[in-house]
Amino acid sequence: MKKYVIVISGPTGIGKTSMSLSLAEQLSTEIISADSRQVYKELTIGTAKPTSQELASIKHHFIDHCSIQQHFAANHFEKEGLEIVDQLHKQQKTPIIVGGTGLYIDALLVGLDEFPAIENTALDKINKQLSEANLDELLAILKDKDPKYYQQVDRQNRRRIERALQVILHVDKPYSSYLNKKKTTRNFETIHLILEMDRTQLYDRINLRVDQMIENGLEEEVFSLKNNKHLKALDTVGYREFFQYFDGDFSYEHCIEKIKTNTRRYAKRQMTWLRRYEHAHRFNANNQSRMIEYIQSELA
Repeated sequence: MKKYVIVISGPTGIGKTSMSLSLAEQLSTEIISADSRQVYKELTIGTAKPTSQELASIKHHFIDHCSIQQHFAANHFEKEGLEIVDQLHKQQKTPIIVGGTGLYIDALLVGLDEFPAIENTALDKINKQLSEANLDELLAILKDKDPKYYQQVDRQNRRRIERALQVILHVDKPYSSYLNKKKTTRNFETIHLILEMDRTQLYDRINLRVDQMIENGLEEEVFSLKNNKHLKALDTVGYREFFQYFDGDFSYEHCIEKIKTNTRRYAKRQMTWLRRYEHAHRFNANNQSRMIEYIQSELA
């Protein structure tokens, strides 16, 4: 029998969690979360984790998986995720991968590009150099050293820009030269669903969800983590803006508006990333029943 993995992706706030829960219930299976922030135990409200009731109803993997003090990246997700996929296939279950972190999904489905290792002393020296530059200065270096990657990188994502520059400055070769190598062949077939929605409706949903996060105590959650704001796990929308508010950079009202604006921008970047999946099946997020019918017909 063929082995399948179902992937449900889409921009933040579009309803991936609801869809995955409905489908997992129909198929009596488990969910693998491909969200690089829901993996952390300390980040709950600002990452829109499934509720405790939802987590109790369907088994989830990689939710509350580790602490913000631990390093967890796409290569860890690939290794551990493949082990879970294999276990579920042995139980005659079809895993559902759901989340908005495209790199995690790619890692699981086709593997990661391989980059040269950087020993700790050299990495510390490079990181010190990068930390002393602002974002515009980093972009100028990237544009000079690797114009190809400069054209495709998310220029608001400092973390991704720094990762490229770590490689470039260490080996003196373009980061883009390591990308898009031949991918790994998996022993399963993928059914990939991408949820779509009118942009105005999506942005309204995002704004409402931020308001709900505030009501649920996002400010208090972030305040409890302020001593850890230097950690990369906390350099994310919702947390970053509140840290700036606590530092007196702007007003409370401006903080909330910045969270909404930056979340909408993040959703837009996710939609751009999702265009690369040419063979995925795209559905209106408001029509769950049609998506479930499609999956059932593919698995029949």
